[in-house]
Amino acid sequence: MVQASKDVELRGHVILISSEGMRLETTLLRWDADAKRAWTDRPVTIYQNGAVVKGQGLDARVGERNTQILGRIRATFGGPDAAAPGSSRPGVATPLPVTR
Repeated sequence: MVQASKDVELRGHVILISSEGMRLETTLLRWDADAKRAWTDRPVTIYQNGAVVKGQGLDARVGERNTQILGRIRATFGGPDAAAPGSSRPGVATPLPVTR
């Protein structure tokens, strides 16, 4: 994290879970605080509401509420592959405990 700008780069097994239950997995995710933009050029998998979307990159503009999955996209809706890892229901991510 760059303290002055609040920009962040996450590497490794990156998993983000939104308050709405969307789960995003990738190996590299960057955040530009000024632009309110998250992006990666690495493979990405998103689980939400019984759907699984896989692509070769992500560009999310949070302030504009606009997200693009890049590259060749594969999507599954409601099938057996639509369960998020660790989830008891298809497409619903199991919340991780928050420690402070």
